[in-house]
This record gives sequence, C-alpha cells and structure tokens, in this order.
Amino acid sequence: MVFIQPLDLETILVENLAGSWVIFIFLMIVLLSILAAKFRMPNSVFMVLFTLFCGMMSYYYPPLRVVTIIFVGFFVFYIIASRTKS
Repeated sequence: MVFIQPLDLETILVENLAGSWVIFIFLMIVLLSILAAKFRMPNSVFMVLFTLFCGMMSYYYPPLRVVTIIFVGFFVFYIIASRTKS
C-alpha cells in the first residue's frame, strides 16, 4: 500500500483518479462545461473561466498554452465585436 500525503492534490486527483494529465484535463473541461450549463453562465463568463483554467493547467501540460492563446483571442474578439455593434 502506498502512503499519500493528505493534501497532495496532484497525486490524489491526477494519478489516482484520472491516471494522467491528459485525462485529468479532459475530465476538468467536461466538468467546467457541465457546471456552466447547470448555472446557465453567459458565454463571456465561461470564456474567462475556461481561459483561467487553461492558464493554470498549462504549467503542468504545456500544449495548453496554445489553447490559452486561442481562447484569449476569441474572448478579445467577442468583447470587441459586442462593443462595436451598431
């Protein structure tokens, strides 16, 4: 039996629950989407939440940096487009 530190969330969530970082990140994206649908979040709030999530997780899984840049671009486009509509 392996001893796990009580607050070692990386070991508990990633290694024991999901098995790898890729699966963990996929599960968290699904969870964020379910929460956004349940609480009927506007698209702009979900974009900010998802971009913050990708930014935090890109430290552990570097390909998410590209996803973060893309979502920041979409968010900026969404804000500019909503402000300039006549």
